[in-house]
Amino acid sequence: MSKRAIQTLDVTLDANGNIMIAAADLASLLALVTAGVKIKNAAGTAINPATEDTLALAKAAVVPPTSIASSTKAGSAGGAQLVAVSTPCKGVWLGPPETAGVATNAAPVYVGGSDAQLIPVMPDNFEGIYVEIDNANKLYLKSATAESLRYAIFA
Repeated sequence: MSKRAIQTLDVTLDANGNIMIAAADLASLLALVTAGVKIKNAAGTAINPATEDTLALAKAAVVPPTSIASSTKAGSAGGAQLVAVSTPCKGVWLGPPETAGVATNAAPVYVGGSDAQLIPVMPDNFEGIYVEIDNANKLYLKSATAESLRYAIFA
């Protein structure tokens, strides 16, 4: 029998030495087991990763945001950084400003990283967009006419 790695999973150990598997990796791992692939521990004993303990670890790794900070930021033709200081977070919601349900922007504002801002937020898209990111200062806004966006940082 030959051995071959078919997928690499990122795992970490918590303070108690428990294995922590990201939810996306856990789904991949469970799909492999369902397909009949045997998973073995370091001792070579077959294990079933779909145990209650494994699922509890994955659930514990998903921690919801505990705070929200919000404001408004104007874009610029060259791309304006959303926040100037490091702001660790779980994600950022961005949407156009409005007054009594009426859009105040006349043109879209583009969102992205420091190199390129290509994701449009249209003036009447009041639902906005949510960007899952680890630091809000990695986001930039571009607008040819200095339009602005409201944002909420979930940390």
